[in-house]
Amino acid sequence: MSVPFRFQGFRVKGARRRSAAGLEAALCALLAGGLPACGRAPGRFTPIREGRVYSLLEHVEAAEREPSPTGRIEAELVRCQGQERAAIVFHSPGRLRFRAIPVHAGARLSFAVGVDDDRACVGPAAPTFTVGLSAPGLAPALLWSGRPGASLPASAPGGGWTEGAVDMSAYAGKQVDLLLGVEFTDGSGCRPAWSRPLLRSAGTDVDVAARPVVARHLVKDILGGGAPPIEVGSFFGYRHLLQAPAPQARGSSAATSPMTRSATARLEVPPGAELEVSGEVLRGPRESGRPLAPVAFEVRIDGASALVYRIDPPAAPVTFTRTIPLSSRAGRPITVELRVSEAGEGRLAWWTSASVWRDSPVDRQLPRRGRNLLLVVVDTLRADHLRLYGGTRDTAPNLDRLAADALVFERAFAPCSWTQPSVATVLTGLSPIHHGVIGGVALRPDIETLAEVLQRRGFTSFAVSSNPIIGRREGFQRGFETFVQVPWARAEVVSAVFDDWLEEHRDLRWFAYVHYIDPHDAYNAPVPKARSFTSGLEPLRPDLTWERLRESDFGRVRLRLRPQDLDYLRAAYDDEIRYWDSGFRRPLDSLRRAGLLDDTVVVVVADHGEEFLEHGKLFHGSHLYDETIRVPLLIRAPGLVAAGREQHLFELGQLKSLLADLSSGRPLDPGALRHPDPVFSHTAMSALRDRYGTLAAVRDLEWKYVLRLEDGSGELYDLRRDPAERVDRAQELPSVRARYRSLLQAWLGSGAPSRPAWRDPDLLERMRALGYVR
Repeated sequence: MSVPFRFQGFRVKGARRRSAAGLEAALCALLAGGLPACGRAPGRFTPIREGRVYSLLEHVEAAEREPSPTGRIEAELVRCQGQERAAIVFHSPGRLRFRAIPVHAGARLSFAVGVDDDRACVGPAAPTFTVGLSAPGLAPALLWSGRPGASLPASAPGGGWTEGAVDMSAYAGKQVDLLLGVEFTDGSGCRPAWSRPLLRSAGTDVDVAARPVVARHLVKDILGGGAPPIEVGSFFGYRHLLQAPAPQARGSSAATSPMTRSATARLEVPPGAELEVSGEVLRGPRESGRPLAPVAFEVRIDGASALVYRIDPPAAPVTFTRTIPLSSRAGRPITVELRVSEAGEGRLAWWTSASVWRDSPVDRQLPRRGRNLLLVVVDTLRADHLRLYGGTRDTAPNLDRLAADALVFERAFAPCSWTQPSVATVLTGLSPIHHGVIGGVALRPDIETLAEVLQRRGFTSFAVSSNPIIGRREGFQRGFETFVQVPWARAEVVSAVFDDWLEEHRDLRWFAYVHYIDPHDAYNAPVPKARSFTSGLEPLRPDLTWERLRESDFGRVRLRLRPQDLDYLRAAYDDEIRYWDSGFRRPLDSLRRAGLLDDTVVVVVADHGEEFLEHGKLFHGSHLYDETIRVPLLIRAPGLVAAGREQHLFELGQLKSLLADLSSGRPLDPGALRHPDPVFSHTAMSALRDRYGTLAAVRDLEWKYVLRLEDGSGELYDLRRDPAERVDRAQELPSVRARYRSLLQAWLGSGAPSRPAWRDPDLLERMRALGYVR
């Protein structure tokens, strides 16, 4: 069965019209200096030209691998002849099939092809790129073919992006399967890539406000959140994730839940409903060289087969998602059955999620109805390395200028010392022990995000993430019309992606989430774009490679770092911050030029900080000391938020409701900033690292208590006398220890055992690249 391809969002472009509206726009442009609000008066909205633009890059996860999903094909950042682009990268020969794409009038597929500079293909390994098409009633067709070395300019030997295009207007009115393929010598190590594959169609002049926002609503979660993988507790720390260290709690573990191989559900189908299912195949511990049977996932509706997804050996690991429309069954009950064929010895296969959703149209909002919202998350940005928080280096001048008109939070704390749980808290308002996103686990479908709240209000929503574990597979795309993931992209690339989107959506009311990764290790900021704080410092010894530093952090090797080594690492980290800040200037300048800065609530926050051996570790994730959980946070919203410094404790879980209120144009209630309870944090990533376990912490303005859940040991710090958390006073102050331990255990007990929605089999590799996993 052909499953319709689901496209999210659209792109709009300004039109040049010979009309009264066009003349008014031209006059406004000439008089812009004296009439900054020209063209934005209440009740006025100039028609714009709407064009359909479908980005295949955004839907790699939904595409099928052919002839079978045997190799990695994914969206990554590729540098080709020095130019970085987000691209679809083929790690082995194959094809991607994008099914049931509707082709509209004037359709044209544009793209660029190239090869990663660091993995150049040579000789017979040079790849051939192909574009194919198939459709009901039509013979399969090869639409385009090109080969680097033969088709690339002579000035770009061995690489370079080559632009290409295919006219598809002859297929207007049809639904087609598009195939992007690459043929090359397998095992050569090269990485051929497709950049910006866009299917563009002709547009018409419309009032874009008439195009509704399509909001999604959960009808039924068939699996109840899904089931976790085998032995997940052994390497992610799930066994102690939601439990206080009581004997009766230690016996229960989400890791012992069975895999979901079959399920049945009955439900009433509302209008606009669709079934979204995800499955997974892993290699088992005994899979080595023996013949393997294919694995087939089947969805049956009222006894009839609605989807069969077959995975042939030796493909694994594989994660897939498919969508089945249910509109023809609206208004009547149906029975849905999920089945997985016998995987055979040494092969693990199961359904990871199955949910029914319905779409509902919402009037698209215009700027006059409130504020826009720009949420900027800066990965690994430690507060005290900014002048705003007492830093000695000029690491972020653009952020400092923004902060002059903003409310700066002195004591903002992250719920976790690594990215995935912390970002989930920002977007959901829930703590890690309540949302359950602790590595390898996606957001459950029943947890509402900030993006979903604003989408249901009619906001046009957008996200760009450069962190490889903040993406669609982890559920972070929910509520966003446009979600772009460009793993490891530099700040200038991320800012350019946002800038391009803003240019085409500036006349709407929008929410944008922009995730930068630059301060993350390895600290290798581009020079001269970053100010070099390492200039004049003694470089690291040759044996102190990033890999060995991470090995040392995991306790695998012993390294002795000299004071000058730490000085260099801190300076290189500050270079990264300075470089991020230079890239952050671009979206601010774009908002100013568009006259949108004061109409936009701008929020800048970090997900966590970074360590430099203050407590025996580098990087982050292992501890809950302030160097990794105290984060910068500022909110600039003239007329809604008074500039200044906020001294109350603030936890990032408060942001969701606060930003939802501010985006409505309501001034900030100072009472919303007064957190009446202590602040709690949690990390389970440390279970991956030698001699460290799963930790939870509670703090107020006076004391901080850190509990190790494996053995019940704890540390107590007097924050007024010892803000650096150097002297553990747990033994000498048993009454204080008991009070905070009781608070922490009550908080841990408030969480319910998490039933993960999705564990991605590729996640370990992506977490390893981030330095979380050895």
